[in-house]
Amino acid sequence: MPSNEEKKRRKELLRTWEQNEHKQQEDNLPVGKENLISLFVWVDDKWAEYGCDHTLRYTIEFLRLHGLPEERVVDWLFGVWRWLRLRSFS
Repeated sequence: MPSNEEKKRRKELLRTWEQNEHKQQEDNLPVGKENLISLFVWVDDKWAEYGCDHTLRYTIEFLRLHGLPEERVVDWLFGVWRWLRLRSFS
């Protein structure tokens, strides 16, 4: 059985690893986290007002209004969508 000191060391290693993983994930975002949150709120508001038209219309509108890279963000969104679909079937 590990000592208390060893348990603390392991917890610190795990915390450091988790922080590094979180930073790496944020670094891989196509735009800043604040922009993504704003995008999701924008699209959600548009859906509430006009309904979903099953296109990227509201996403593209937001990206253009804010001068954000359309292709990079849309590619990232589709990557997330594919990953979520794969996880839901496994």
